[in-house]
Amino acid sequence: MKNTIVLIFCLIAYLAKAQSFEKGEITINGNVGGPLIPAAAAKTGLKLYYTSTNDRKFEVDITNTPALNSRIEYGISEEVSLGLSVAYWKINALVKETYSLNVNNIATAQLDEINLGVSDLAIGVRGNYHFNTSNKESKIDPYIGGAIGFTNYDFSIGFTSSVEGKSLPQETFKFKAGGGPYFATTFGLRYYPIKYIGLNTEIGWDRGALFFAGIIFKIPTIKH
Repeated sequence: MKNTIVLIFCLIAYLAKAQSFEKGEITINGNVGGPLIPAAAAKTGLKLYYTSTNDRKFEVDITNTPALNSRIEYGISEEVSLGLSVAYWKINALVKETYSLNVNNIATAQLDEINLGVSDLAIGVRGNYHFNTSNKESKIDPYIGGAIGFTNYDFSIGFTSSVEGKSLPQETFKFKAGGGPYFATTFGLRYYPIKYIGLNTEIGWDRGALFFAGIIFKIPTIKH
């Protein structure tokens, strides 16, 4: 029993001894980001548009996923890591317009609903510069990072109405809008409570989000 307890304490001590960043190591992490600025911007823009173009009553409802990203990085030197990043987010805007329509000289309440959707998938190259590499016993890894890559957008438009015969040829249109380059820059901090598992936070600008948080895993490799 004593040997078992000693073994457990030795294992805990080994796992707790962490070096924040090393050349040759591989890390994999997943982050969830927010708040998404496009959601607020879309709601404000739609309200301004409908207010300026007609006097109908309308409601705007925005739903969106947080910005999600996952990364794999390799320590190419004592201070620099380089890897790949994949990110995704989606936003939907539902606009409800209510108005009166004269049918046989009788005012009848009507409802139109417009559903607009945008999704974004981005793939890029990510690099980080790590500051705290001189302290080999530190569990804290502060860094500044940047990414460059390609992003692709998909759009969807849906429309329904209570007015008979007022409709689109199909309930929802989906189409690709192409894409283009994207850039990101963030300041981050990783903390490793145990040797191969850590917590990750970032602030900056990446795929529409200002703050990210997640978990990171180290893969043991042969040290150079």
